[in-house]
Amino acid sequence: MKNETPEIYHAARVSLERRLANGGGHTGWSAAWLINLWANFGEGEKCYEVIVKQIQESTLPNLLDNHPPFQIDGNFGLTSGIVEALVQYYDGKLKILPALPQAWPKGAIRGARIPGNVSLDIAWENGELTALVIHGTLAQATVVYVKNKKVGTLKEASIQEALSLVQG
Repeated sequence: MKNETPEIYHAARVSLERRLANGGGHTGWSAAWLINLWANFGEGEKCYEVIVKQIQESTLPNLLDNHPPFQIDGNFGLTSGIVEALVQYYDGKLKILPALPQAWPKGAIRGARIPGNVSLDIAWENGELTALVIHGTLAQATVVYVKNKKVGTLKEASIQEALSLVQG
């Protein structure tokens, strides 16, 4: 969104920052909203801060969100925000690890779903993508990835093309 509509991106960010400056966004759906927005803005560290706070301060021992009396939006939104930090698909662009926080230097996710009956398996180490498997077809898509701090793209991705791209 940032590159295509910078005015809207800027306005959304200003709105978020003003809301936070005035006490909004700290439990239940509101915290989940923050996690997802920070991830969408590519702010992995801010996203991570809210994830940690929500787990430490707003999650019961049974892992349900404790926004009184209980708010499932906090649970669904937390999960959604974690995925949003790792995978984003909007307007035909698939972004891999767009908001990866430093606290997650190594990891993997399997079966992340995106529109078009497509799922992804992703692995990373030292903050860099090491494996990408696309289950399904991404016709008309551009895959955006980060490797060695350089952003590249791949048109009409297939599993073989994506793997060769990652491996190098």
